[in-house]
Amino acid sequence: MGIPDERIEHTADLAIRVTGEDLPDLFANAAAALFDLMAGPPAAVDRRHEVVVESIDRECLLVDWLNQLIYMHEVNEETYTRFEITAFSE
Repeated sequence: MGIPDERIEHTADLAIRVTGEDLPDLFANAAAALFDLMAGPPAAVDRRHEVVVESIDRECLLVDWLNQLIYMHEVNEETYTRFEITAFSE
C-alpha cells in the first residue's frame, strides 16, 4: 500500500501534499512520505522510539515533528518506515 501523498510543483527543492483520515494519520503519513523521499531502501532493523513534540499550533507541530525525525535519522543513522501516533492532543 502506498503512502497517500502527491508531489507538487513548488519553488522550494521539493513539495508534497499529504492526506490522512485524521491528524494523527496525517502526521504519520507525512513522516512516511518524508523518509520515502529522502532515504534509500530501509535497513532490516525493527526498533521503536518514543517521540514527544510540543508546539504552538498544528502547522508548527507538524514541522517540529518532521524536524525531530530528521534529527533522529541523522544522530541514530536509522531510516524509519512505520509511524504510529499513540497520543495527539490540542
